[in-house]
Amino acid sequence: MAALPHHGPQVRLACDAREIVSHAMIPRKILLLHNRYQQQGGEDTVVAAEHDLLARAGYAVDTLILTNDNIGGVVKQAQAALFTAYNPTSRRLVRQKLRANRPDIVHVHNFFPRFSPSIFDACRDENVPVVMTLHNYRLACANGLLFREGRPCEACIGGNLLHAVRHACYRKSRLGSAAVAAMIGYHRQVGTWHNKVTRFIALTEFARTRMIAAGLPPARIRIKPNFIADPHPAADPLAADGEAYALFVGRLSPEKGASTLIDAWQGIDLPLRIVGDGPERAQLVAKAPANATFIGQLDRQAVLRQMANASFLIVPSVWYEGFPMTVVETMALGVPVIAAAIGSLRDLLDDGIEGRHFIAGDAQDLRRVVHEMVENPLGVQQMGIRARQRYLSQLSPERNLAMLTEIYHEMVAMPDPY
Repeated sequence: MAALPHHGPQVRLACDAREIVSHAMIPRKILLLHNRYQQQGGEDTVVAAEHDLLARAGYAVDTLILTNDNIGGVVKQAQAALFTAYNPTSRRLVRQKLRANRPDIVHVHNFFPRFSPSIFDACRDENVPVVMTLHNYRLACANGLLFREGRPCEACIGGNLLHAVRHACYRKSRLGSAAVAAMIGYHRQVGTWHNKVTRFIALTEFARTRMIAAGLPPARIRIKPNFIADPHPAADPLAADGEAYALFVGRLSPEKGASTLIDAWQGIDLPLRIVGDGPERAQLVAKAPANATFIGQLDRQAVLRQMANASFLIVPSVWYEGFPMTVVETMALGVPVIAAAIGSLRDLLDDGIEGRHFIAGDAQDLRRVVHEMVENPLGVQQMGIRARQRYLSQLSPERNLAMLTEIYHEMVAMPDPY
């Protein structure tokens, strides 16, 4: 199959970021609260990007960030577990910050584990509206993933949280799982999510439905996806090497479904490039066909080059996913996506429009879809154009700022944020 063009129509939005802010008469001072993990991940990247987006739009953005770097050793871990459900020190810290800076809105990205939900009491004490982005499923699930033993798990959504302890869902530790389960259960019981958070932001409609099932109030949840800066495929084309190929980008671990992909590739006459590493690599290499190439880890620019020149990206995950940025990056480059029809992946693209769906974990169904794509290069090209259009209309920084602005404005317009 011929390599696809990697550009789509350029859409000029009606107004830029500063016009959105001034016209909507929204609050000016935002305090971002975030607990970083020991290993930087996608949430940290999103927080930094959103901070810069707001600052460029003219907001006065302040931050209060804690890290997990000093949670080491048995004593420190025991202390962290003790205050996971409620940390009075964090409540005092946030209250002091609010009184010193007087923000219009507090935007919480992650309170786990060092802040704890006690920070919502501090916001309510000072009558400052607070919004929380739900980057994962931590308010319902001890490991935050709704995934256990190789498949999706919703045992704790509205159910008995002892499942998490019995299966040691949090870092394979029953003690740690008990601490997180206690946090989830306590705040369900006292009504924290109903009475102390003004708005929640879910990244997809699917995530919204799961959190409603877990007991969050539907009227307080808004949907706003993540975003990436435009890689501008038309303005800065990336050189192709002339070979048509399919692409996988991700960790080689069970939840990412690379095993399904390798099984599906038997008998497919199209090169497959696999970018990433992980615990399954050796066994995947052992059973992979000759036209599957394991590239390993690449830096972001090298990954973008691989994406831009691919015929399509394949996302064979068997878990719900949160908001995989590889999908957004690929669509921004005008390349279609074949994704498992599971969880949030169903919300990120429409079957037959920006790409294709297949039955999660079903190698035969994935093989069928790949064959159909290979046999229809014109259709693949059209999907790539529509993928680019979807990025511009829904997943760009400008659109993201407009959605965030609307949520903020709604919050401060309320006579009583609580």
